[in-house]
Amino acid sequence: MPGAVDQSGPRYKHKLEKAPKQADKYRDDYQVRKKRVAEAKEKRIGKFKDGAGSRKEIKGAEDIRKARVEKQKKMEKNARPSKKRSFGVHVPKPRLVLSPVIEMKIQLSWAPTLCLWASLIGKVLGEPIPAPTGKYNVGAQRFVVSFLDEDDVVWPNGVSTEYLVTLYYPTSDKKPCPKPYLEPELVELYEDLWNYNISHLTSTLRWNASYLDEGTGPTLLFGPGGWGPPTDGSYIVISDLVSHGYVVVAFDHVYEQPFVRYPNGTGVYGLSPAFNNYTLAWVEELHAVRVRQQLHFIDYLPSLVAELDAPFKTTDFGAFGVSLGGSAALTLALESDAVAAAINVDGTNWGRLNSTSDSDLKKPSMILGFGGHNANSDPTWRNYRAWQTGWWRLFSVDGSVHADWEDRTFWKIFGTTATMGPIDGNRMVNITRTFIRAFFDEVLLGVEQPLLDTPSDDFPEVHWDEIQNGS
Repeated sequence: MPGAVDQSGPRYKHKLEKAPKQADKYRDDYQVRKKRVAEAKEKRIGKFKDGAGSRKEIKGAEDIRKARVEKQKKMEKNARPSKKRSFGVHVPKPRLVLSPVIEMKIQLSWAPTLCLWASLIGKVLGEPIPAPTGKYNVGAQRFVVSFLDEDDVVWPNGVSTEYLVTLYYPTSDKKPCPKPYLEPELVELYEDLWNYNISHLTSTLRWNASYLDEGTGPTLLFGPGGWGPPTDGSYIVISDLVSHGYVVVAFDHVYEQPFVRYPNGTGVYGLSPAFNNYTLAWVEELHAVRVRQQLHFIDYLPSLVAELDAPFKTTDFGAFGVSLGGSAALTLALESDAVAAAINVDGTNWGRLNSTSDSDLKKPSMILGFGGHNANSDPTWRNYRAWQTGWWRLFSVDGSVHADWEDRTFWKIFGTTATMGPIDGNRMVNITRTFIRAFFDEVLLGVEQPLLDTPSDDFPEVHWDEIQNGS
């Protein structure tokens, strides 16, 4: 959610209705007595100033005055600036007049100092996920989008009323201090099932960051795999795209994903990441729900962008996703003229994609597969190959398994009992980022990418399985 949702941003303030206080005899009596004591003190001080009153009254008033003076002095003393410290070294007073550069280094503001200490502690307690490779930092906002669907196979009673969307966008705002990038409830699920050691992983995602003044690159639509991990579990590739100027709209289907966090902090559990009690017909219905939600958002986005006054593009989308989300991405390109290109990351094709000539996108597309997963081994991809008339590519990666196409390929570095490929996690991260961005750079930005046309010695693990330029 890449990082846990920060509720400190200005967008999600909620008005609280405060109930009137009930009558409380003891509280009211206390307030009355407190008021009487204060009035008596003021009266005695007044007599002292006027020179009236008895000697005892005057002495009592003087004691009160002295006590107030002492209290004021103590408050002023405590309010004085504390002695400056830089990296734990005391800077005595008086001190030499230093150059502005040295002065700035010594008088570190609190925020960078805290981040410095956080980074030092992080070397022991935390581990940053792979940093984005672009020039921009990453901002995010999360929204609840109202949408009635009366054929939702995972919602209570089969009727869903909303879905979650996280907008990831480039920002010039400074990076915040590193924070855990996964929700603790999600971490616990994966630790309990497969002994992943991921609670210490951090990112520098800034929630509710400001938008770029100069505009952004194309907008991409992303869907996660079926029943997890949610979009947070693909943040490594998402953040890299955003750092290069893209905006990524990430969808989370509530009650399907193992755990999601609403903008107001509410957490909702869904299906277990190990869920396997399903039929093919049920998956077809779930896939259809995913597609309907994203098609709805394509129509809704222009009004949201106008409301946010954001510089995000609302036409010529790119779409990509993992597993079930990958099939949904290709289906979006099939169903919507607003989607210009799509990537299926290692997902079996569902729905119209398994039809005959009706599955022809007539648009640029790409499929990525684990080792040995290609159009010869997957009948749904073989059907796809048979009917495409547009530009498309298929690549597979030796040493990888299905889960290596998500952040789980990085998680495995820290240990797990899950079945993962032997390919190095950081290496797989690099392959995933490189090929996905190369595709969108070429087909959406018009920047030629020779990597997509011919095998490269830089990627000996990758097979160029299908290189089709259209008919």
